[in-house]
Amino acid sequence: ARAAGVVLEGGEEVRARAVCSGCDPHTTFIKLIRGKNRSRAMGVEGYSKFEDSIRRLDFSSGAAKINLAVSRLPDFGFGSSEPGPEHMGTIHFEHSQRELDLAWQQSSVGLLPMQPVIEMTIPSSADKTIAPPGSHVVQLFVQYIPYELLNTSDGTR
Repeated sequence: ARAAGVVLEGGEEVRARAVCSGCDPHTTFIKLIRGKNRSRAMGVEGYSKFEDSIRRLDFSSGAAKINLAVSRLPDFGFGSSEPGPEHMGTIHFEHSQRELDLAWQQSSVGLLPMQPVIEMTIPSSADKTIAPPGSHVVQLFVQYIPYELLNTSDGTR
């Protein structure tokens, strides 16, 4: 069995050769597949085991991606307005293993890290076609963002 379309909230059925989801696996396979479609899926060999593995996924320490359009390259103290080796690859802002550990510990109990783990890339340094002349694209990948925030005023989530 395979998906052959989707049923919209209003009941309208849209048929398709392929169906893909932009949601996380739990939302896709647990929340979106319902009713007779869930019963049908459960009849597929191995689906029950697959669904159990989806239910056990741990979303407790997430990540965030932030895309920025900037009017100039970040200056790392080299004084160049043109992309240099310092603008290539992945740029990290943490200074020690202790900072990584602390960010994870804070996130794992529902707190936003005091100093999150941030990785930065500047893809327009290598590909000038993705930003207007003089401008750049900066991508920040922030690790250890809690899936559920702890309400620090009373200790609840």
